[in-house]
Amino acid sequence: MLVKDQIGSYFYYPTTSTHRAAGGFGGLRVNSRLLIPVPYADPEDDYTVLIGDWYAKSHTQLKSFLDSGRSLARPDGVLINGKSGKGKGKNEPLFTMKPGKTYKYRICNVGITNSLNFRIQGHPMKLVEMEGSHAVQNNYDSLDVHVGQCYSVLVTADQEPKDYYVVASTRFAKQVLTATGVIRYTNGKGPASPELPPAPEG
Repeated sequence: MLVKDQIGSYFYYPTTSTHRAAGGFGGLRVNSRLLIPVPYADPEDDYTVLIGDWYAKSHTQLKSFLDSGRSLARPDGVLINGKSGKGKGKNEPLFTMKPGKTYKYRICNVGITNSLNFRIQGHPMKLVEMEGSHAVQNNYDSLDVHVGQCYSVLVTADQEPKDYYVVASTRFAKQVLTATGVIRYTNGKGPASPELPPAPEG
């Protein structure tokens, strides 16, 4: 199979040692050729969202744990495009949307061990692609994204013009770790609600 046949969202990373834990990764997009129809209208813009667990220990320390037969234990946090949503700059937008327009978000779990739940405050997500194939288009309030998986969703800016949170949180773990980012409407008139949308239970 050729790359041109594997449309969709992917990410690259080093496969040696534990360099991925040091941030050695990035998004990849494989677009359809112009002659091949896509089962949805062209979005206003196309955003890559890299979510993952984060360890304060260096990648060499993590490698030594694994080499000695120890587990990596619990991560120290979760990141969305390299940010946790805490501290300086937490209210700066990661993405912007024009009212009434539809956007494509390519969501990839670039972490090491943890499945993550991804959701956008007040906005359903229409799943349109997964693992390099177009999907049956259903709407979801949240998506569980396992390590190494990528999904593409369409999101329409049809809510009150203000800020909204994107949220990624650990799944199937005793202690839930959460990261947030901000989506800003270009004509926005207010901060995001502090009440984060919940992840599914169980």
